Amino acid sequence: MSELQELNEKLARWAGFALDYFTTPPYWVNPHGEPINKPPDFTTDLNAQVKWLWPKLDCPSITFNIELGKCNCELQTYIKGRYVMYDGWANDNEPALAAARAIEQVIDSGG
Repeated sequence: MSELQELNEKLARWAGFALDYFTTPPYWVNPHGEPINKPPDFTTDLNAQVKWLWPKLDCPSITFNIELGKCNCELQTYIKGRYVMYDGWANDNEPALAAARAIEQVIDSGG
């Protein structure tokens, strides 16, 4: 599995998507319990992030800065009552990947 596939699966599980292993072949279930072929690609789709990931952030502030061929996503939120800020980087045409990397840091810090 590639780095981006692993990141997408991590984000999907955090958003509440689950893989149902009791079916053959296994399929994904969205947070509403509906079966789906696969979760959205959060590393490329900002709309999917807005729908499934951003609501899980506590009072988020998300800022994008694109310059010199790079995209920086600055994410500010609260984790366990503490104000934190994370940065995610990607190429200038990949803002969703930059945001996904910042959200991964939230997940890794217990958010």
